[in-house]
Amino acid sequence: MKPQPSDLEETDGDEHADDELVEITRAEFDELRSRAATSSPTSVEIAELERLLDARERRLSELDANYRSAVRDRELAAALAGRSLVPNAASQLIKLWRDDFELIEDGGRTQVVAKDGRTLEESVKDRLEQPEFAHFCPATSRGGVRGKSIDAVNPTPEPSKPPRNLGEIVIQQWRHEAALRKPESTRTIGLGRRR
Repeated sequence: MKPQPSDLEETDGDEHADDELVEITRAEFDELRSRAATSSPTSVEIAELERLLDARERRLSELDANYRSAVRDRELAAALAGRSLVPNAASQLIKLWRDDFELIEDGGRTQVVAKDGRTLEESVKDRLEQPEFAHFCPATSRGGVRGKSIDAVNPTPEPSKPPRNLGEIVIQQWRHEAALRKPESTRTIGLGRRR
């Protein structure tokens, strides 16, 4: 006996459904339907399925957090790569600043921004200009105690060339003795009595 369309459950409207149909009797169909209605998963099976589902959700959450952290650290490293920093400063700054940035998705694109809404580049630039992070940037001068005012008072003598003739020897000797003498303005003038 071929099942009648009224005996079959509704199909999804697929025109190739005839290829998937199996012929069974009305009694067999009723028996399968009653088995399906009476066989429900036990509470142990439901608890196990819920546990598996929770474990999968936790794992997905971990993977998402790891992905976001890796992308955030990569973008922060890229922003610091173009800056003039002392050795090993970039890795320290990434550790210091990583929690101040977040990964957002905008129209299918991911972007790292500061939590205050500024772009990553703006925030890094502003932070490096702050005094508390100045030690991560190399010094702009060579430092030391010799400033311009000291150089003006005690000029560094130019290296002297060896004299080529007797006249240059005399001039070189005269300049050396003049440098050792006190300037005329600092000599004391005696206005006392002569004996």
